[in-house]
Amino acid sequence: MNQIPAYMLQPIKSTGDALKFILALDEAGKLFHFDDSPDTIVEARTGARTFTEAECGPIGDRVDEMFSLGDFDPFGVCVSLMRAQDMSPEGRALLLALLVKYPDVKIGVTLKSECSVYEPEPPESLITIDDDDMCILDPLSSCCGRGLVDCVTEYGISEEDARAIRAYNKVVLG
Repeated sequence: MNQIPAYMLQPIKSTGDALKFILALDEAGKLFHFDDSPDTIVEARTGARTFTEAECGPIGDRVDEMFSLGDFDPFGVCVSLMRAQDMSPEGRALLLALLVKYPDVKIGVTLKSECSVYEPEPPESLITIDDDDMCILDPLSSCCGRGLVDCVTEYGISEEDARAIRAYNKVVLG
C-alpha cells in the first residue's frame, strides 16, 4: 500500500505553507491546474492517474485551503515555475530560494519578450517582483527605473537578495 506524502497531508494556513505545497508538487512532477479535480489528472505519456485515490481527497483539501488565503495567487506561482524550467540551474535555484524566503512578496518570472529590456545580454526568463502591477526587474531601482530605492521598504526584500536579482537579470536601471 502506498503511503500519502507528508506535503499532501500538511494543512495550508499561510502563503508560506501554500508555496511549500506547490513547490513539493512541482518537485514530485505532479503540478497541475488547480481548477481541475485531482482525480481527473493523468500522465500524458502513459494515461496513468497522477494521484492515487487516497491522495485525491487531501490534494483537494490543500487546493481549497490555498484559495481561502485571499491575496495569494497559486496560478501565478505555477506559471512562474513553468517559465523557470528553461532558466539556468543558478537562476531556478535563486527563484525557488526567493519564493520560500519571501512568501508574501509577489516574486515571479517574466519573459524577456514581455518587457522592455535594453541591456545587452539579459536571460530569456527574468526574475521579477510584481509591485502594484508593475514588473520590477531591478529591485534596487524605483518602479519607473529612474531612481534608487530602499528595497526593504519598497519591495520587502533584503539588499543582498535585490542585488542577486539584479545580477541574475543583468539589468541595472537606477
